[in-house]
Amino acid sequence: MTTPEIINFNKLRITPVYLVFHDEEGLSKSLAFGEVLHKAIETCLHRIDEENRNSGKNEIEFAAKTLTEQQIGGSELLSEMRNSFPRGYSIAWEQAPIEPFTTIRLSLFGKFAKLLPYLLPRLPNIFASVGYSNIQFVSASDALLQAIELKRGKLSPTPEVVKLHQFSIPHNNIKHIALSLHSPVKLYKTQKHNFNMGFGDFVYHLLKRMMILQYLYCDGPLPDMKLLKEYCTGFNFAVKTVKIDLALHNQKLTKDMWLEGYTGTIHYQILDENIKPLIPILKAGEYVQVGSATNYGMGKYQLKHEYHRII
Repeated sequence: MTTPEIINFNKLRITPVYLVFHDEEGLSKSLAFGEVLHKAIETCLHRIDEENRNSGKNEIEFAAKTLTEQQIGGSELLSEMRNSFPRGYSIAWEQAPIEPFTTIRLSLFGKFAKLLPYLLPRLPNIFASVGYSNIQFVSASDALLQAIELKRGKLSPTPEVVKLHQFSIPHNNIKHIALSLHSPVKLYKTQKHNFNMGFGDFVYHLLKRMMILQYLYCDGPLPDMKLLKEYCTGFNFAVKTVKIDLALHNQKLTKDMWLEGYTGTIHYQILDENIKPLIPILKAGEYVQVGSATNYGMGKYQLKHEYHRII
């Protein structure tokens, strides 16, 4: 199995920043808080749109809001998604927070990172209106945690932008991998397939999301879902599912909305050496997240791997 040209994420850019704040009651440890953050960002977007209309300028564009018929290019997939394009960001709770604060990672994709200078002064006030104070943006540039400030319209320090090659790890002797699903993962409209989640199914949904994000926000190529599906189907035979330890997680988000997905761990054994170049993509996927409602905090996973030691 060789890696086709469609599996190319050279243009994918991810800007991770962190929101750090006190939460004495632990209210932020839920998807409901993810909805608060999502609404805060959407409110910020609407205000920027209003300012652009009032000033006659368009200082910042968001691809999913400005996609033209030419950009859709006859793609059946993009036409179907016209009203439900993936947002240019994902939300995840950090497993090891910056004590004694709650820490949330906000991953911004491609041109969506241009939102930060607008978001920085607005978000604390939006959160204060719903009872959260002392919200602070933090950058992890050069492995140092520094508060992000807005100076003369520019961010200081400039948040680090990560690309796929930075996730490269030695993978020649990897024989086993595990996917630990830290927040609920939902890949299908129904959950009937998820307990038999093959490696190819997981990879297909991850690569599909990454391709669409790269196209919408990073000026990447138009994805070919048919070729991608054919390519990923082979992974169900190239990787053997060894153990599945999943539990269905069902959480009430609002009065009329529930979010459900699986948490737990899936263990796989690698049978085909050719799938190993996927390891950096799976590592990058930890920032991208997978499945539904990533803008609420769902879909966070961690890749773990074991090396086969040669004595």
